[in-house]
Amino acid sequence: MDFLFGLLVILLPTQIALHIWPDWALVQGIRVDYLAPAIYLTDIIIVALVLNLKKIPRFFFYLLPFIALNTIYSEIWQVTLFKWIKITEFGLLAVFVNENKKQIINRLPKPLLIAVGYSLLFGMAQILNGGTLNGLFYFLGERSFNLSTPGIALVNIFGQHYIRPYATFPHPNVFAGFMLVSFFIFSLSKNRKIIEKSGMIISFIGVIISFSLGAYIALIGSFLFKKSFRFLFPAVLYFSLVLPIFSSFVLIGGVHLPKNIEERLVLSKTAGEVFSASPLIGSGLGTSLAASRLLQPPHNIFLLVFSEVGIIGICLFVYLIVKLFRKSPSIVLFAILLTGMVDHYWLTLQQSQLLFAIVIGGIL
Repeated sequence: MDFLFGLLVILLPTQIALHIWPDWALVQGIRVDYLAPAIYLTDIIIVALVLNLKKIPRFFFYLLPFIALNTIYSEIWQVTLFKWIKITEFGLLAVFVNENKKQIINRLPKPLLIAVGYSLLFGMAQILNGGTLNGLFYFLGERSFNLSTPGIALVNIFGQHYIRPYATFPHPNVFAGFMLVSFFIFSLSKNRKIIEKSGMIISFIGVIISFSLGAYIALIGSFLFKKSFRFLFPAVLYFSLVLPIFSSFVLIGGVHLPKNIEERLVLSKTAGEVFSASPLIGSGLGTSLAASRLLQPPHNIFLLVFSEVGIIGICLFVYLIVKLFRKSPSIVLFAILLTGMVDHYWLTLQQSQLLFAIVIGGIL
């Protein structure tokens, strides 16, 4: 069990997976990763771990009627059914972590240090190489790109363009979120031995070289407001839920905005429209991007939940967050919520979902 969990953490940043491409994973003839079923190597390890659970909490069974309704009335029921299977998987992982919390907290730093270590090396090598390393690294999840690849994430430093680090993650912002949360996990260790100190340094460097504005804001904000987490959460929630209305006014007003901000406002407005079509149970878990001309989910985890699982779903999600804060006003959780205000990866991508589940299980 210890070996399997350590292996899970070491492989957390990778994307070793089998993707399946049925017709319903295509939008306008385009393959959409978010819609395609995928079986990851980490999924197999998770299944092996949760088979050791002593009992399954009753609330999983209480959710079945809502899951059934959300799936039956989904825009793409096949996607929703698969997403609920994944949510159940990560929920059971959180239960496993909670059952073995003391043991896992003590043993987490070593495999996590390995994970952040090789991720930083990959990311720095990509920056220096001006593109991906290819070869064996492709099988770990690295995708082929260089400075001239359309849509690739770049940063301009003194007039020179550099690739932002992807490592084996789908985007530098996901890389940044992983490094940010890892930094706080290492910082919470009571021992602060060489492993924890090394992990803090490595993950902090990872956040810096990611050039992720969301991670920068979350890093600073988590330190500035570490005594006010519980009070700030309602503000974060209310801001997120009124964002579609705010976005509509700004877009109608014709205000000239940078492209990335304008796209986020468009996605927020679309999320509001998706919610209004099915306010009680949502459009179906995993389906919000099918309504977007940008083929992306809303870049806000609360809006994502609001649009895909409606009022009932957002109430359940908020209940979980409030329960976590009452259990422990964790700086790790607050960092996740802050980055979740400007991106969706904590609820949509395998690596981030896995890490989020471990954090939840460690707090409960």
